[in-house]
Amino acid sequence: MRAFIGRLGLLFAFVVAGNSIVCEVCRSWDGIYCSGQLETCGKSVKSCQISISELRGEHEKPIYNVFKNCSEPAAKSAVYRVAMVGTSYQKVVHVCREDGCNKLDLQFQPNNSTLNGVKCPSCYAKDETSCEMEDIINCTGDMTRCIFVAATFRLTEGPPFRIAYKACANLKNIGQFPVVPTETIHGITALKLNEGL
Repeated sequence: MRAFIGRLGLLFAFVVAGNSIVCEVCRSWDGIYCSGQLETCGKSVKSCQISISELRGEHEKPIYNVFKNCSEPAAKSAVYRVAMVGTSYQKVVHVCREDGCNKLDLQFQPNNSTLNGVKCPSCYAKDETSCEMEDIINCTGDMTRCIFVAATFRLTEGPPFRIAYKACANLKNIGQFPVVPTETIHGITALKLNEGL
């Protein structure tokens, strides 16, 4: 009897260990809401992910997108904000570890426009891996570091493109840069964070 119970326990542990998490999978290139089917993730995936982002230019309509899917292995919840002259970008990532837990909808946190005394170089270049013509921007709220990023981005349904920018950022260290679906950011060629001017 004791041997039978032991085998039953091993079988139960094997079945539980083999179970994969189930996540909602959808995307929208023109909003922060989407809904889709629940899909079983690969056996190595232990969490679901939601990612929403907003790119706001001075005289342009904001660009929004949302992704819900099985998470990247290194993904973790994060709020990422940057500001450069005339442009701001924010991304909220939520990682959870229960079946269907990414069916919820996320919201952006209110913007804090209080100057914090930090100043950063600011520039933006499309189809480049660097940007040299710099302005100086006064940082606000929790954006107390200066960041330089050069990567391939996809912000709309169109093809991905290279962007390089310098901006104020809310990260304390590079490890806080969000791990997001490779459909939105991939091919990072430069990522540097430093103190303000």
